Amino acid sequence: MFKHSPFDIENAYNQPGPVFINKADVEQYSDVHCFPPEIKANRKSFPLTLIGYNTKQMMVLTETVADKDVDELILKIFNDNPSVDYLHARNAQACWFICKIERF
Repeated sequence: MFKHSPFDIENAYNQPGPVFINKADVEQYSDVHCFPPEIKANRKSFPLTLIGYNTKQMMVLTETVADKDVDELILKIFNDNPSVDYLHARNAQACWFICKIERF
């Protein structure tokens, strides 16, 4: 079994998770400035939590997406919270890492 930690250094928030490997070739997601519509449309299977971290990899914010639009919420978090340097999107139920979201 493979596992992945999205952090550069070991810390209390490490939370390693599984790596899923698809047997078939899959196309890389190209619209990196928006969440995939399939995830946004399926909130029951993909309940999202956004976790904000500072440059020292310390957690400074958590936000459950719930019925909000995840793309709009990301912009709001970055606009309202200068201490958040990047976000991790995680499945809120399984706590699995989905992606890292950086300011641009």
